[in-house]
Amino acid sequence: MSDEERTVSKHLTLEQLYRLGLNKKKTTLEEVYQGTRFDQLIPFPAFSLDAKLKRQCEVLFKERVLSNASEIIPNDAFSMPKWIFLEYLVKYQNALLHGSANPILRFEPRSSQDNIVDGHLPRVYAASSGIMATFFAILDRPFLTKRGICAMNVFYAPFQDATGETREGFHFAVDYRCLPMKPYQKGIVHVLSRDSFTSDSRGMQWYSEIPVVPQAMIEMSPEDFPLLQDIRGIDWEFLAKNFPDTMEGFPWINDESLYPRNKNRDGENTDDSEKSRVFQKT
Repeated sequence: MSDEERTVSKHLTLEQLYRLGLNKKKTTLEEVYQGTRFDQLIPFPAFSLDAKLKRQCEVLFKERVLSNASEIIPNDAFSMPKWIFLEYLVKYQNALLHGSANPILRFEPRSSQDNIVDGHLPRVYAASSGIMATFFAILDRPFLTKRGICAMNVFYAPFQDATGETREGFHFAVDYRCLPMKPYQKGIVHVLSRDSFTSDSRGMQWYSEIPVVPQAMIEMSPEDFPLLQDIRGIDWEFLAKNFPDTMEGFPWINDESLYPRNKNRDGENTDDSEKSRVFQKT
């Protein structure tokens, strides 16, 4: 970081600092994948779909998704955890999913705001993971934005372990000062047909260049997210000022400067107390 950048950074919000980091280097999902320490990812939760549960999912799929009603499926229609139904959709019905705070009746292609190559291209993005889509649905981004946090640190990857078995790993992180305030809300996961989508690098994300209408919608609450207790607290300011030139070792969870271990669960620190008070929930 240059002396000029250090001087300017004193007067930037965390959002502006993060964008300073994003502008330093664009990366591809493949570069992130190749640099990832898969042993540092959050593992996929225990998942067992026996014949009875699969049949229940099939009935719900035929009654509520194939109808293409673009409606929110009533909560009382679920006889299984919602996240299991979402995984059934992507694993057995070739569906894709998109999480957002509110219902969207028609997705229009738009640019994303991240450091991924081609993110500026207008696209509709979707996930082949119910867990990934649910995180985007339940994260209260307006709450974070009010506190100068413009983004989250999120990653999903299917990979093969040492035995050759396919696994799924995740990384979910929000600023450590906001994490104790539980910045979550109810949101919507949209069920999308895969017809117009293209896989972007190993199925880590999917995109469509034309508008997409959801087949159905599912309301998700924070309690529906099976990895809620695994969301990590990251120091956005440190990341913005020290944005890496390479993704080698991502997500770097052993870096105590990036994932502060000396902050308590109230988000306070004796040498950072003034900064912490800025993030008190209002």
